[in-house]
Amino acid sequence: MKLLSLLRRNISRIAIIIRPHLQSRTLTFSPIHQQSPLLPEIYETIASVHSISSNPFFSLLGLCKNISSLKTIHSLLVVHGLAGDLLFQTKLVSLYGLFAEIDSARLVFDRIPNPDIYSYKVMIRWYFLNDLYSEIIEFYICMTKCLREQDNVVFSIVLKACSELHDVDEGRKVHCRIVKVGSPDSFVLTGLVDIIHISTALVNLYAKCGDAESARIIFDGMGEKNRITWAAMIGCYGMQGNCSGSVSLFNDMLKENLEPNEVIFTITETTTVHAQQHTGENLAALGSFAAVLAFGLP
Repeated sequence: MKLLSLLRRNISRIAIIIRPHLQSRTLTFSPIHQQSPLLPEIYETIASVHSISSNPFFSLLGLCKNISSLKTIHSLLVVHGLAGDLLFQTKLVSLYGLFAEIDSARLVFDRIPNPDIYSYKVMIRWYFLNDLYSEIIEFYICMTKCLREQDNVVFSIVLKACSELHDVDEGRKVHCRIVKVGSPDSFVLTGLVDIIHISTALVNLYAKCGDAESARIIFDGMGEKNRITWAAMIGCYGMQGNCSGSVSLFNDMLKENLEPNEVIFTITETTTVHAQQHTGENLAALGSFAAVLAFGLP
């Protein structure tokens, strides 16, 4: 409360101090614009960062401990015309999300004239952390209509949402977009970690949607796999009651000298026990128990 009282008493003086910084952005960076007309967005971002770094209100936002203090400072920013900067607005979206005010975060986002990829990532992240999967897909569709940039984090979140909703149609659209932008000249899917992560998300999507064939095509096309990838594919067969497929894949994993974790073992064991109970197949001993002895899993 002392902070807010002090802020109210000195708000006019602070506004007078800050406005020259905001107004001088174009003057400070205009020579660069003239030299490099092909990169205006980059220099606008640099100018914005320069403006924000010298703005006391940006630091005050970081001191907000609850939603009440955030709304008070936000209202002061609006009244004094200091909330129009992209980085400022993105910070507000982030803070409203932090205080679980997702609707308020979206209202702030919707008032951003030209949100960039980072602004979209901040908003979609809060949808994801609050398990709002339908909102993620709706927001992503809106994003694709407004932005040309692509991002691995966004792809992963949207694929997760499609998996949770069993929305294979929207998932296929995302898959197509990933294939389209995943060229050697694109920043999407250029690193090994990104490729494994996105490919595993695709395997998981098709697995949860009951499309084992598509999941296996993605799985077999991966040059490198991690335990999560193997678990997703083994689980895919398990969900369909394909005990022999699960155990066969489990043994393939052992041949790759990849040590199974408890999740993989549990999936395989559950599948084999289910098959033995319902079909009479005695497949549990094929690989699961051998792995227990070899790796000491409980």
